[in-house]
Amino acid sequence: MKVLMSLLLCLSLGVVASGGKRKHKKHKKYKMHKMKEKLGLTDDQAEKIKAVKAKYKDQIKPLRDSKKEARKALKAAMKDKATSDAELKGLWQKVQSQKSLIAEKRFAKRLEVRSLLTAEQLAKRGSQKDNFDDEDEE
Repeated sequence: MKVLMSLLLCLSLGVVASGGKRKHKKHKKYKMHKMKEKLGLTDDQAEKIKAVKAKYKDQIKPLRDSKKEARKALKAAMKDKATSDAELKGLWQKVQSQKSLIAEKRFAKRLEVRSLLTAEQLAKRGSQKDNFDDEDEE
């Protein structure tokens, strides 16, 4: 019985350890396939959309990293009684600024993807429940 439990534990840990990025990449591919199928995208449109997403991913990643660091700094400052309210407000504004920049990039990406779709595809996209939103959301 102990051998069986040990085997199950090892297998479950292996599944958990391997589930991360590989599963996420499969999900991205599935999402693009689903979008292509539901909207009737041409191969050319699908490739252009992939390129747009890749371009903005490269632009958004450093902003997300910067926002993460700003949030850490704010969190640490909040724990320090010596930090003034003005300093905290400045740190908070930096976090908000990063959020705003990320939102602007995401919106620009959506506009660029939108420009690649036909009127019929836009109508279909608007009627889809999940609206094919992007995977790089926070």
